Amino acid sequence: MLNGNVLFLLSPALLAEYRAVLLRMKLIALHGLTVDEAELLLTELVANTLWCESQVQGESLDSKDNHLWALLDEEPNVILVTGDQLLLQEPHAVGRVIPPSDYVAGDFSS
Repeated sequence: MLNGNVLFLLSPALLAEYRAVLLRMKLIALHGLTVDEAELLLTELVANTLWCESQVQGESLDSKDNHLWALLDEEPNVILVTGDQLLLQEPHAVGRVIPPSDYVAGDFSS
């Protein structure tokens, strides 16, 4: 994502989620970034993204994930790569929500 080899969508809600996750104390202990370094990382992500301010179209089983369904509705050719088991078990768009292992293996048809 950082070097621009992966084209991805980003929305204000997803950027906020990335920031919140990066700044969790447990994860800070793992990645070792300062708040300023995390902010710089997010700035670099935004520089390599397709920015999308879509409206929520559907409802996820977890309402905090509605913004992800909106991104899938906005762009019919994108996939959501996630480790979130609820999203994987109840995908908004079959075959377009895949685990990271499938993405790394190049298997986008699951």
